[in-house]
This record gives sequence, structure tokens and C-alpha cells, in this order.
Amino acid sequence: MAGFLGAFMIALTSTILLPFCAYKPSSMTAEGFQGGIGWRWQEKALWTIALTLWGGLGSLLDSALGGWFQASVVDNRTGKVVEGSGGKKVLVTGSSVRATGDPKASRHIESGLGLLDNNAVNVLMAALMSVGGMCLASFLWEK
Repeated sequence: MAGFLGAFMIALTSTILLPFCAYKPSSMTAEGFQGGIGWRWQEKALWTIALTLWGGLGSLLDSALGGWFQASVVDNRTGKVVEGSGGKKVLVTGSSVRATGDPKASRHIESGLGLLDNNAVNVLMAALMSVGGMCLASFLWEK
């Protein structure tokens, strides 16, 4: 829900601050989404709704990709999920042996494959949503 609220705030801000289209119509331009005299309130509302939905879906995709590809590492001593600084992977194998000399591992992977760190998950989500948005726009808008 927070992802959709954040997306709505960004969409609303862009609707308020962006001029959207030229305000000087000519015989070569069309109205609305096709260019020309600037968007009416219906088109701005559709823009806000579409951007909110796409941003919210991006947040859901980020969570799903993180759950599948990013390892959730739990500290055995505290029982809490730990994260590396700056979104980096947390060292699991051999971390306690080097630090304390104790062969028992102090951390274990609770879930996730551990293929990507948080930064890579964010880049993958942004790339998928950007390319997906461009493909969807090219499919929906007339040429």
C-alpha cells in the first residue's frame, strides 16, 4: 500500500508541475495525447492513475524479485534479519570462524536464492518496469 501511495504522490506532483504539451496549437498538431493544445483534466487524471498503477506495480515487483533473488540473512545470536551496509550482501559462510574462532556459523540464510544484492534487485526492477512501460506505451498509443 505504501508503494502505491508513494507512486501517487510522484504522479500527482508530475501532473501539477509538468506542462505536458505545447499551448500553441497549429494546423499540424492534434489535441490531447497526440500533442497540441495541452492536456485537459481528463487526460491529466488518466496520466495520474496510470503512473500510480505502474509505480505501485514496480514496488510489488521489487518485493517479489527481492524475495526470490536476494538472501534474507538471520543472525543466530539475535534472531534478527541483518543487511549489509549500502545494500551489499552479508557474509554468511565463515564469518564467525574468522571473527571469533568458533566453527559454528553466526548467520544463516532464511530465504531467497542469494543471487543478487539489494542494489542489483533495484536495478533489475527499474529496467524491467522502464522497458515494460515503453512497450506498453508503444502498444497503446496510436502512431
